[in-house]
Amino acid sequence: MKNEKETARHYSHPETYIRTMALHLRAKQDPDYFKSIDKMISGSIDLNSLDIFEQVKLQELTQQFIQLVLKPKWINTSTLLNLATQYFKNFSRKADEINTTEISEKIEDMHHSTKEYLCYVLLDFAYADGDLEGLGLAHTLQIAELTGLEPEYEKVIRKEKKLGVREFKTLKEKAVKELENITEGKEDSIYHE
Repeated sequence: MKNEKETARHYSHPETYIRTMALHLRAKQDPDYFKSIDKMISGSIDLNSLDIFEQVKLQELTQQFIQLVLKPKWINTSTLLNLATQYFKNFSRKADEINTTEISEKIEDMHHSTKEYLCYVLLDFAYADGDLEGLGLAHTLQIAELTGLEPEYEKVIRKEKKLGVREFKTLKEKAVKELENITEGKEDSIYHE
């Protein structure tokens, strides 16, 4: 059941199957009972077929994702804060409320198209402020790694910047070296929860 990403809207999960799995999970006293059933019924969020409830979920996730990007104080330039307000009109930085594990779990269950959308959000923040040079890229690469988006994000960067594998590897190494010179407090770390 863990690898099943199809929704009840398709023929792969008829009502009797869902009822059987619900009874099975309940009998096992699965601690994630409601979460498992919700996943089975709703499936993964597909950017190309969002219903109104999924739109709200994706909007909330995008806002949490941007909060994660802007968690370190050093990256809170006026350009990037302005970009955040272009995504959300009433955006305000709330770095204390970020749970990276929760974000990663939500992303894990996303459809490929939705993961690609989040990669483009990262790319926006990586290159929006030219003054940051490679720091924005290195920071967003760390976030992609942390949230499980690294392979998709690397493909998006290579596609949009028209880079080969070697060119990307060189760019990544240079950016990561620049980021290593930034010292951040424990409260600014994206690895701290």
